[in-house]
Amino acid sequence: ICQDAFIEGNVVFGEGCIVHPHCVISAKKGPIIIGDYNIIEERAVIVNNGVSKPKAGMADPKAMYISNYNWFEVGATVDSSHIGSYSVFEPRSYVKRDSEVGDYCILAVSSITGPNAMVPNSSIVLESGNIISRPDLSEENLKTNISVSYTHLRAHETSLHLVCRLLLEKKKK
Repeated sequence: ICQDAFIEGNVVFGEGCIVHPHCVISAKKGPIIIGDYNIIEERAVIVNNGVSKPKAGMADPKAMYISNYNWFEVGATVDSSHIGSYSVFEPRSYVKRDSEVGDYCILAVSSITGPNAMVPNSSIVLESGNIISRPDLSEENLKTNISVSYTHLRAHETSLHLVCRLLLEKKKK
């Protein structure tokens, strides 16, 4: 978790989460429970302004739950919603209050869900707000077909990985 990230309130992170600088995670009106291996990039905003539709079977009805292996790209916003696993929130996507996003979903660049929206498993939310079903979206498909951003790679960089980065940069020239 980067020191330049703004985190306020009761926010619980699972194992292996990466939180980039200048993102905002704000548990204003209830806790935010973030599962394992989520990536939250710069200027992403995750805020709990008060969940009015509690998630069934969860211990805290005011909590906002984000499951495992999600990627919140630059400028993505999620407001008081519940998020499944293995989803990608592309830049400037916006999940409005009290929505629910299933597993294996993609929210396209600049897409916006309506308030109280339900995005089913294996769906894509388009910029127009339309939701299309993509049954071929799965854990394996998402792992192999989503490119990794340079920022994401740099977040994992250690002295051992520096040689790989330098070789990649040399190859680009």
